[in-house]
Amino acid sequence: MAFLTIQIQGNSPYKKFVQWLLGSTQCLGKLAFWCIVLFSSLYQYCQAQNAEKEPYCISQRIGLEIDSIEAEYFNIFPELDGVKSAIYRQDNFGNVRLLVSLASGKDTTVTFSKLAADQLSIYIDKHEVLVDSSYLVNWNLLPGYNLDRINYFEDHGTLVFVKTDSAYFSGKLLWVTDSTILLWTTSQPFRSDTWRRYTKKILVEDIIQIERKQDLTGRIFGITLGAGLGAALLNAGFAAFGTETLSAENTVYLVIGGGLIGAGLGYLYDISTVSRRKYQIHKQPELFLKQKSKLEKRAVFVKIYPPELKNISQGLLF
Repeated sequence: MAFLTIQIQGNSPYKKFVQWLLGSTQCLGKLAFWCIVLFSSLYQYCQAQNAEKEPYCISQRIGLEIDSIEAEYFNIFPELDGVKSAIYRQDNFGNVRLLVSLASGKDTTVTFSKLAADQLSIYIDKHEVLVDSSYLVNWNLLPGYNLDRINYFEDHGTLVFVKTDSAYFSGKLLWVTDSTILLWTTSQPFRSDTWRRYTKKILVEDIIQIERKQDLTGRIFGITLGAGLGAALLNAGFAAFGTETLSAENTVYLVIGGGLIGAGLGYLYDISTVSRRKYQIHKQPELFLKQKSKLEKRAVFVKIYPPELKNISQGLLF
């Protein structure tokens, strides 16, 4: 720090006064500097003490409270029935305590250790892939959980074709509401981190027709019936001509013939179900509501759904 230097000749009173003034100014400057440093440190300390600690969150998928849909979808409390809601907090030791409200009107407490809470977070975040990757979670740490009892996510959606004025859309029927249907447009299973990318939203007022893809029912019916006919003809041949008359070649012909007859019957069965697989909407919501229950049975999610679809279930479109 550079200080101003003034030279005054002689021992006049002015010289002594100026020297005293300069010395006092330097002391006051230093004092002011250290006061500012002190008050700044005190202010930062008080701010740090008053700042609220960010609340603990098991998973961003459920937030700080668990509702009944989330509890049932993720099967968070496998030993409790009728869970309405739950709130949770983490103690100073890292344990997570949940206050669970039941439909019976009673409350109960469930505690997860720190290690178990970490596993619970993985279980919720990776819920849809656990059916193929159960090794991701250490089940022994989760109270009440058992590989034989876990209600894994099951991807049971039907492939449908939706006709509108502008285009045809195809995909797995993901979700059905009074005003909207959602299609899952990829062969990959549902994922919480990609659902917006692969979900196609179609308003009921734009839908002309919905057709679901034929499943294997007709083929299975034909194969079963054909095998039965082949076996029946074979038995009849044995009864009429004996085993010596029927050669191996004739036996093959009988089986092939029965299979062809069965395939033809299966094809006819498929044709007969076309009208039942098409839902005529004609952009009329009232016609859609008449078919809604049939479509819901073929959707991936019906009453129990992931939290990502909560806003849609409440009529809010993403």
